Parts: sequence; C-alpha cells; structure tokens
Amino acid sequence: MTELTYIAPRGAAPVNHGRTTASWTLVWLLVAGVLVAGIGFAVDRAPVLIAGLVIAVGGLVAGAVMRRLGMGQPTQVSAARDWYTD
Repeated sequence: MTELTYIAPRGAAPVNHGRTTASWTLVWLLVAGVLVAGIGFAVDRAPVLIAGLVIAVGGLVAGAVMRRLGMGQPTQVSAARDWYTD
C-alpha cells in the first residue's frame, strides 16, 4: 500500500474568508457597472453603456488601490501562532 505524505501550510489561513473592504468595494462597483452597462445596451444608449463600463473599471482600480493600502486579504502569514505545529 502506498503511504501518503502530507505537508501542512506554514500557518493558518486568514479567518475573514476573503470578506474584506477591498473585495466588497470591488464586487459592488462591478455589479453596479455591469448593471448600468446592461441597461445602456438594452435601451441602445451609448453614453449609459460607457458610463457602466467606466464604473466597472473604476471598481477594478478601487479594489486594487484599497488592497495596496492594506484593506484587502493579508499577503503574509502571521507568525504569531502556527496552528499546525501546536
């Protein structure tokens, strides 16, 4: 029988499950932008369609900037406690 070797991560994952200010801002601005763009497409109004696309791109930029400012998912594993080696 083959033995399986498991390698534990270096630390526990963040407990926020990705629910950060940056991610919520990104999601809601993308939803709003796509909704506005969809309405503009449906009623054949180019300015409304372009406004929706601008909102969506603004959401991408806002999410990236907020993540860089520390409002996103942590990128470094906390060294305070290693749950797998306790």
